[in-house]
Parts: sequence; structure tokens; C-alpha cells
Amino acid sequence: MLQAVAQHRESGEGIALFAEQPEMLERGLKVLDVGLRLTPELTLDLVLKDATSRPVIALGEGADGVPGLLGRALCVLAEVRRLRGHLALRGKELWIWGDRMIDGKTTGLGLWEASYNSTARAIDLVPKDIVVCDWHYGKQDSYPSVPLLLQKGFRVWPSGWQPLDATHAFSAFARRQNSKRVLGYLCTTWGKVKIQDAAEWPPIAEVLPQWK
Repeated sequence: MLQAVAQHRESGEGIALFAEQPEMLERGLKVLDVGLRLTPELTLDLVLKDATSRPVIALGEGADGVPGLLGRALCVLAEVRRLRGHLALRGKELWIWGDRMIDGKTTGLGLWEASYNSTARAIDLVPKDIVVCDWHYGKQDSYPSVPLLLQKGFRVWPSGWQPLDATHAFSAFARRQNSKRVLGYLCTTWGKVKIQDAAEWPPIAEVLPQWK
């Protein structure tokens, strides 16, 4: 259900850790440890792997023997705890993309940027010392996940992409929260610009200076 990606900030190269294959996960964590020793600036963000394409477990028992609707949230909790603990012992913190912890029905957010299969219950279960990267790419009047995550006690790193007007809208909304737990603005590129040209890319060049 979960995929963790250890990514170097500059090269964009990463290590994929698949929780569905425990033996590979353990090997991957060992490789991650080597990376952390060799490259101190290595970061780890946890991707709740595309649960939207999987059947919704609504009845019967979950994989962990608990009712299915809660079982998905507990699966999220288990993996967040495992990777958070692994990194904490090494003086690192975990960043997690927040979409699977946002309830799409209550927030009105879309299928990809929010959960419609009960994983969102994990928002009340996972440790609050992780950083939640709250991504949204379309222009909206409001982004209810930002105040929701702040209310739950998380540090939030709003994360946009393009188009430019959506980037400005999301950034402005996040700034209006006037919270020290809004860490800034994370401009994702997803291959739309080469690293050497990133400083000139409009979503970065026009938005990031607003956060000085």
C-alpha cells in the first residue's frame, strides 16, 4: 500500500522502498542508511502509494485483522511509525505527502489530492512531528486541507506545481494562515524544467520570493 522514496535534493535520484515486499523494504532501509552516511542532506518523503486505484475495503476484515475501514488507516499509521522511527534514530525527520490523510468527502478535494477510501482516518493517528507536504495543483478559492492539518497539530509545507495562477493562489492562501507551522512553499517541478533552469521557472521565480 505504501511506497517510500528517498530522494537526493539536487540529483533527483531516489531509493524506492516497497512496504508490500517486507524483505525488500528491509534491504532498502539498509541502502538508505548508507546514503545517509555518505550524503547527510539526503531526505526521505513517504508516498502513500496510489490507493485510489485499489478496491475500497469497506466490509469484512482488513489485512491486519481489524475492520476494513479502520484497517487502511492503521496500515498508514504502521508504516509512518516505522519509517519515522528509523529516521529519528539517525537524527532525520520524515516528510509525507498529505493526500491520503485528507478526507475528500468533507473537504471537497479531488480523487488524487484527497482520500475516498478511509485512509484519511490516519490524520488523527500518526505522530505530529512529521512534516506534511500538502500538494494541490489546480487553482481553487480555498485549500481547506491547510487549516485542517494545522488544526491537527502538523507542520505543513504547501506544495504546488503549475499553472502559474494556481501557484500564486495556493501560496497566497497558505500565507494568509499566518502560522509558524506553515514552513514555506514547496515548488515541485515534476520534470517541467531542468534543475539548472529552475531558478528562472515562473512558479519558482515569482512565488518563492514572497516567502522571504
